[in-house]
Amino acid sequence: MAFSPPLRLAVLALLALSALPLSAQETAITPLPHDLAARTFAAACSACHYRGEGKLPFGTRGPVADGNPDELVQFILFGKAPEDDEAGMPGFGAALTDADVARVAIWLRATSKPDAPWSDVPASVARMRTSGARED
Repeated sequence: MAFSPPLRLAVLALLALSALPLSAQETAITPLPHDLAARTFAAACSACHYRGEGKLPFGTRGPVADGNPDELVQFILFGKAPEDDEAGMPGFGAALTDADVARVAIWLRATSKPDAPWSDVPASVARMRTSGARED
C-alpha cells in the first residue's frame, strides 16, 4: 500500500509543530487531545481507526493487548498487507521517527491497558525498524 505524499506532509507538519523528547514519563501518557501522541494518531491514523464520539478503536484486543509492543510497532512502521476481510494498512515508518512511533505505541497501550504499560518501547521500535519488514 503506498503512503500518499499529501498525508506524509501533513503528518510531518504536525510533528514539526511540537517535537517533544521521549522520556520515561511518557509511559503514563493520558489520552488527552493536546498530547503529541494523540495528535500524531489523529493526523496519521484516525482516518481509518476512529469510532466516533472520541472513542479509540482498539479497546483491549489486538496488538495493543499483547505482552510486548513488537506487533503494534511493526504495524505502525510497515503496515499490514490486505487480507480477504480487511483492507490492509499503509506503513508510516517513512513519515514517523522512532520517537514518534514509540509515543503512539505507548499512548495506545495507555488508553487500552493503563494498568499494564510496556517496558522499553523505544528499544522495540529500534529493533523492528532495523528488521526492515514485518515479521509475519
